[in-house]
Amino acid sequence: MKQWSIRLAQLSTQRVIGIGFILVLALMTLLIAGALLRMVAIKDRMQAIVERQNVKLESVYQMRSQARERYNSLLQMAVVADPFEQDEEFIRFNQHAADFIVARDALLAAGMAEGERAVWEKARQLVREDEVLHDRVLALAQSDRRAEAIQLLLRQVRPMEVRILAQFNSLIELQREASRRALVEAEAEYHRALVYMASLAALAVLFSFFIARAVIRRSRRSETELAEQKERALAVADQLSWAASHDALTGLSSRLVFERQLTELIQDARLRDSLHVLLYVDLDQFKVVNDTCGHIAGDELLKQVALILPRHVRSGDTVARLGGDEFGLLLASCPVAKAVEIAEALLADLNGFRFGWQDKLFHVGASIGLAEIGPASRQLTEVLSAADTACYLAKEKGRNRVWVYQADDAETLQRQGEMQWLPKLSQALKDERFELHFQNIMRVGEPKAGPALCEVLVRMRDEAGRLVPPMAFIPAAERYGLVQTLDRWVLGQTLAWLGGQAPDQCPTLMVNVSAPSMADESFLNFVVERINAAGIVPERIGFEITETAAVSNLAKATRFIQVLRGMGCQVALDDFGSGMASFAYLKNLPVSLIKIDGSFVADMMDDPLDFVIVESTCRIAKQMGLKVVAEHVTCQQALASLHEMGADYAQGYLLHHPERLAA
Repeated sequence: MKQWSIRLAQLSTQRVIGIGFILVLALMTLLIAGALLRMVAIKDRMQAIVERQNVKLESVYQMRSQARERYNSLLQMAVVADPFEQDEEFIRFNQHAADFIVARDALLAAGMAEGERAVWEKARQLVREDEVLHDRVLALAQSDRRAEAIQLLLRQVRPMEVRILAQFNSLIELQREASRRALVEAEAEYHRALVYMASLAALAVLFSFFIARAVIRRSRRSETELAEQKERALAVADQLSWAASHDALTGLSSRLVFERQLTELIQDARLRDSLHVLLYVDLDQFKVVNDTCGHIAGDELLKQVALILPRHVRSGDTVARLGGDEFGLLLASCPVAKAVEIAEALLADLNGFRFGWQDKLFHVGASIGLAEIGPASRQLTEVLSAADTACYLAKEKGRNRVWVYQADDAETLQRQGEMQWLPKLSQALKDERFELHFQNIMRVGEPKAGPALCEVLVRMRDEAGRLVPPMAFIPAAERYGLVQTLDRWVLGQTLAWLGGQAPDQCPTLMVNVSAPSMADESFLNFVVERINAAGIVPERIGFEITETAAVSNLAKATRFIQVLRGMGCQVALDDFGSGMASFAYLKNLPVSLIKIDGSFVADMMDDPLDFVIVESTCRIAKQMGLKVVAEHVTCQQALASLHEMGADYAQGYLLHHPERLAA
């Protein structure tokens, strides 16, 4: 040590300063390098914490959302009677369960603090108890004990769901609190680093000052990045919360929020003897816009309509998109008379609205069903069903109108009668209680020469074996989507019967095709495949489509007719003359037959106008090279007149009463 002191004393002042500067510079370099490494480590640690917290927060949000969706699916399975719809809902229910498990695994993989684990264990225990209740609800729903299933849902499952969601909300709050604590710790660490760097700057000269300033700038950038990460995390949380309660397309309240508010209003009406109103709004021409201009135009139309609806309600009322082009408005503490005024004003606003897309302009309009929520209202599904029934009747009465639901009026009873047919039709299909009948179509000039064609008719027998008139169940089948299943059954049975008959032993059988089946590309493929598989010549089978169905979907009707005519099948345009532009569309539809609407033929001998319509149709059809079938022929005088007009075929009770198609 003494020798080092002697040597230092021998050095010049400049050397001492130089050595000292080098030593200080080296020390500062080491200290600054250590400080920078420390700050990078802090940043990396905080970034890892933020990312992990985001993963955990997202996982909890997902579990909460899937828990809600599973409850909704369970409720739907308990409500709907259609087994196909139940199966579809059951698939969604299982998918929600699978998504819940994925989110749970992500949460567990991210790790949890002691407090979070305690809350999670409580939530997991509640979920296990809830699964037992789910199984009971499923068992009741599948055994057709829907009322008990719904009671179990409302009395036990729903409270359990509320407790589970409360636990998930607690987890979310714990995650947020952990994020806030991490940010506080990071800020403290950064402040200590800044003090340390400021001390070094006070000891250094110009060089040290620049280094300190660079470090401070870097520190500030890191703070900014951390603050931005915090803001982004909070923004994500807000977005998730918003998405859970709003429709993504229109920004209106979601169906989940709507149903929750409706449930609260039902409870309020029962407890306080108050009155509220539900408006069910269904756009009248949405499908036209969608089919003509595409889904992008349809989405834009929905957005614009969503701006109109809130103008007519108070800020505290609920406006929601229920799905597709259907909207719901909940008017709290509102008498029916006032609600009708609001609905009429809304209807006038929508009626005056014009939707423009590219070079097209559409008048949209709407049908509105109004249902009162009063002390007698019991369940959410009943109120929704009442509003839906009223909306349906508004459409049926000509659209662009308001209809107030009244349980005892004739239209409502008829509509509810159709709804009761849904389980009957499903059971009849399952029990094979449908059968085929036929009615001969004769040549007008030689009615005794035997049938030229036969129209296939579908009939149903009730549980007692009695025949049910077709107009009793066909409208319900069309309304509730079973008519396509019925069309496929009729075609399959007809082809099977034709396959067992010699070609010279029966005329061409004409099968009726509903509008939904005709517009479905898969049904056309089904027809072609079945005809080819039946091993019969296509000329032995024909199809009848109504003029209204063809005109409302001209492009698909044209393709349907062209494909079947190309195979050799007969295609008839049924109920001809019932439309408003029959002859204008006829030249664009490559049919082989037209069947004059029976309402004209039945009264042609008593109504001169009907006589002229039938005569003109026969004359124009001949000019176009088409065969003419006159329906509902009931007297010899009408048959003789049809022969003079040039009609080719006649059908009606005068010539043949329908009978069962022999097995």
